[in-house]
Amino acid sequence: MKLNGIDISSIISSQTAYVATTYEFIEIFAEDFPTYISLDVNGRIIRKLIVLSRPRINFSFYPNYKYIIEKSNFNDNYSLQSLKDAEKILIYIKATRKSMGNEKVMQPIINFLGLKNDKPSKLLVVNDIPIVTTNRKEELISQTIEFIKQELGLDISTLPTIVNASDYREIRKRGKVKIVDVDYYQNPLILP
Repeated sequence: MKLNGIDISSIISSQTAYVATTYEFIEIFAEDFPTYISLDVNGRIIRKLIVLSRPRINFSFYPNYKYIIEKSNFNDNYSLQSLKDAEKILIYIKATRKSMGNEKVMQPIINFLGLKNDKPSKLLVVNDIPIVTTNRKEELISQTIEFIKQELGLDISTLPTIVNASDYREIRKRGKVKIVDVDYYQNPLILP
C-alpha cells in the first residue's frame, strides 16, 4: 500500500485501525522527518516508518492526517516491503522494561534501518513483537534473533547486524488494504 508515494505496507498489521502522518524529531540528525504511524483502535502506536531521505519524485508529505483503513483477506505477518529500495538493512533492538505483576520483564522494539548508498533512507520501528523475557539481555537477544529468522526468513546470528536487502524476500502475501476515510487533526500528534 502506498501513501504519498511511499510504500507503507510494513506498518500495517491486523491490529491497525489508523495510519497517521506527522513529523518526528530524530536526535542524532537534529532534524524533523516525515513519519507514518500505524495505530490500533485505542490509539497505541504499533509500528512507525520514518522517511530519512526524501524521494525526488512522486513524494508529497501531508502531516497531521489520520487515515482510517480497511483490510480484506489480511494475513498478519511481518514485512520489510517498505524498505525494498534499500541496499542494506541495519537491524538493532531497543529494550523496554515493564512491570508484570511483581516481576520486571523486558520487551524488544526492533528497528530496521534501510541504507541506500551507505546513507540512511528509511527507519522501520516495530513495537508489536510478541516477546517477553525476564531481566536477561542474552535471553532477549536470542529470542529476538529467532523471531526475525522465523517471521522474516533472515538468517542472522547476532544483533545488531547488517544484512543485504536482497537477502529478504516477502514470505507470504498480506492481503488488501484500502483507505476508507481521512481526518485532519489540528494539533500535531504527540509521540511518546
